[in-house]
Amino acid sequence: MATTDKHQDVERSLRSIDSALQGLQEIRDRLRRLETRTTKFMESQGFDTHVQRARWQGNGTIEVPAPSCSLKEVLDAVPEDWPGDIDVIYDGKKLCQLLAPYRE
Repeated sequence: MATTDKHQDVERSLRSIDSALQGLQEIRDRLRRLETRTTKFMESQGFDTHVQRARWQGNGTIEVPAPSCSLKEVLDAVPEDWPGDIDVIYDGKKLCQLLAPYRE
């Protein structure tokens, strides 16, 4: 009977830890969104935030500041009228190629 009580205590503890971790993840996600919104607002007001963004290099090439750059950010850097494929470059190396059409 004592073993069953110990197992139940362990299960309760694990559920409690899992719940706490989920709460921390939610806080982290909200802070990240807040940081993104604050940065975009500051940039719209003319502040230099030193945030590096994907940059259109011309000739179908975009240079990204990090391999983890989001696809949305990459596509935002493409001119609306660009009809062809796009090479995504990081640190002088081709990460991938986006084949046209990539927008609908």
